Amino acid sequence: MRFQMRAVAFLWLISISVLATAQTPAAGAVEGTVTDGAGAAVAGAIVTLESPPSAAPRTAVTDQSGEFHFSDVAPGKYKVTVAANGFSAWSADVTEPPGGSPAPLAAKLQVTPVSSVVDVLPPHVLAAEQLKAEEKQRVLAVIPHYLVTYDPNAAPLSAGQKFQLG
Repeated sequence: MRFQMRAVAFLWLISISVLATAQTPAAGAVEGTVTDGAGAAVAGAIVTLESPPSAAPRTAVTDQSGEFHFSDVAPGKYKVTVAANGFSAWSADVTEPPGGSPAPLAAKLQVTPVSSVVDVLPPHVLAAEQLKAEEKQRVLAVIPHYLVTYDPNAAPLSAGQKFQLG
């Protein structure tokens, strides 16, 4: 009797473990390649795999061939974000199917636009600003010292500005 109870308990435990593993979906993988606009691999890009708010995001860094890989990814919806220096961020939504892996991602990064502002002043306005700074040059805080300029690219003075300085 005791042997039969042990055998039933053992079979019951085996059936529960088989049912538990049968109901747990297999983990898959998310992988892909990161390239730039010209098709060259982007090494060192940071790839983030974000899942629902219950789990912390996972990160990976692309290798020399621009490839990344996340293993043991449970089925569900994810957001993949790629960031690299000098490039605009790239993101995509990925659905991890039960028992498989989605198609490899192909992230194509675009160069971040750069803008610069240059203020251009007419030469006589620039010379007037430099002249105002030079008028404050004094030896022993009393004697004017206009023979030296500290600007290597000093704007040329007009005749009127030279007369005023004199």
